[in-house]
Amino acid sequence: DGTVLHGRKSGVGYYCEELLKAMLAADHEDEFFVFSHRPLNLDYPASNGNLKFTNSFRFPIRAFYLHALLPKVLDTVRPDLCHYTNFLAPISEHRPYVVTIHDMGLEVLRDAHPLAKRLYTKRLVPHVARKARLIITNSEYSKWQIVRHLGIPEDHIRVTPLAASPEFRRMPTHTDVARPYF
Repeated sequence: DGTVLHGRKSGVGYYCEELLKAMLAADHEDEFFVFSHRPLNLDYPASNGNLKFTNSFRFPIRAFYLHALLPKVLDTVRPDLCHYTNFLAPISEHRPYVVTIHDMGLEVLRDAHPLAKRLYTKRLVPHVARKARLIITNSEYSKWQIVRHLGIPEDHIRVTPLAASPEFRRMPTHTDVARPYF
């Protein structure tokens, strides 16, 4: 699901981009299909031709694309597994998929989100979570919230770091630096 890769990226967009780069660098045999409701122009040097973008069924409204058009695209491509990177999947999805749920902000910080978004996701997120083969999240706290608010069994959720850029790495230790006094 590359719907978060176009335009100005948010944290989820950067996560999706870094995850895709890491998967392409690690796996040169499988094909990766990126789906989006808008055109994507991405060039990843690690790709050896195994990265494909769908060029059909574009639509400016993400929700309409996700529920009405994407299932038709997936029927054509027939992927082994889909990864929905931002807590939503098509309501009629029957293929195996994993979903990343970053947090339960829509549930615990209701006033921070528009009413329309809260109404749209209120029943959809629990449905998507229940149907997923696996839920990925970034912290034990988020896992606890998913269990608490969605009733998903703990063994159905994996906590994992979310594809950090290589820029974020452990700094080398310098032995010639004086030890801090505090």
